[in-house]
Amino acid sequence: MKRYRRNTMENDGLMIYFCGEEENEPGQAAGPAIKPHYILHIVLSGKGIFQKGSEIYHLKEGDVFLACPEEMVYLEADEYEPWNYAWTAFFGKKVRKMLLTTHLAKTPVYTIEEGWEEYKGHVLGLLEKFRGEKPCQLSMIGELLCLFGPMVREKRHNTAVTKEQYVGLAKEYMRNNYSYDVRIHEVADYIGIDRSYLYRLFMELEGMSPRQYLVQYRLEMARAMLEIGKYRIR
Repeated sequence: MKRYRRNTMENDGLMIYFCGEEENEPGQAAGPAIKPHYILHIVLSGKGIFQKGSEIYHLKEGDVFLACPEEMVYLEADEYEPWNYAWTAFFGKKVRKMLLTTHLAKTPVYTIEEGWEEYKGHVLGLLEKFRGEKPCQLSMIGELLCLFGPMVREKRHNTAVTKEQYVGLAKEYMRNNYSYDVRIHEVADYIGIDRSYLYRLFMELEGMSPRQYLVQYRLEMARAMLEIGKYRIR
């Protein structure tokens, strides 16, 4: 395992705290654990499992996954092809707004399908800059933004979307962001409809408001965290 030191420069907008590389043994596990910042992981080789709540993702080289603050996650290397991955921990007031523009607002996992070698170059560039004697936040943030670049969502076109699809998108967004101070108008903005219309759709299809759904989901996740065994892969 290679881990590099914390940079102490203050930056309210976006700040990189740590980064490193993990070379895992077969079946090596990390967690369950909760971190106070965002951690972006990039699978450089091999395979492994990422578990967030009750959702389990089987990952391989080229996959990128995000662990968010105050979320309990669990990682486990494959028994036959243990993964090696790089990671960077970051935080700041602008992070959440930035993530809303990416596919990571919808799902914590994204696959780099094109330009993988170039993408890895930015990963290694970030690690190299961070391990330097006097790491520059601006330079490192530039590399980090390059890592998010391929994940930026295209703007939606005015295609027909059903009521069920709107509600499904809203529920998916809330499930992936429940640990934040989610505002319902943000959910509506994300899926591209008016807040009052979103409320009517939830009442019609779910029998509850979006806020009630969010509270209910948070309670379910809290119960899951108390039953710590559910975070172990068996």
